[in-house]
Amino acid sequence: MDRRMVCETIQLVKGDANKNIVSYSINKIKKGEVGEIYEELCNIYGIADKIACFFLRDVSITFNLDKMIDEEDYKYFQPIDTWVNQTSSKLGIIGPEYNNVQEIKSKIINSCLNNKVSPLLFNAGAWYVGKHAFDIFFEEPFR
Repeated sequence: MDRRMVCETIQLVKGDANKNIVSYSINKIKKGEVGEIYEELCNIYGIADKIACFFLRDVSITFNLDKMIDEEDYKYFQPIDTWVNQTSSKLGIIGPEYNNVQEIKSKIINSCLNNKVSPLLFNAGAWYVGKHAFDIFFEEPFR
């Protein structure tokens, strides 16, 4: 599986002079072609929504591209895993009735934008808190 994923990634960037998936993705994001790069990533064997979103989120945070992302494209930068889901639920962003990934993404993005918080940074932080300190962070109720 890993070899096939690497081969398909190389095929994706073979037209890029740098032959680099990161620079290829940065260029796509800067051009506003986020949906296109997302689809290209998801067409690589072994990559689906969560991994594509993790990659795009981390590239965007690392290279400070948050300001270049259109509001409707934030869904491509929101990997939803158990940690993000649990943290968002504990913070009251989503309720137990939310089990559709696209609905969860939408609720998180809207809540972040309404509160002037970067959806990318919230997602990364929610994942980190959930993965490394969920029980400690949410040990006592908010006051």
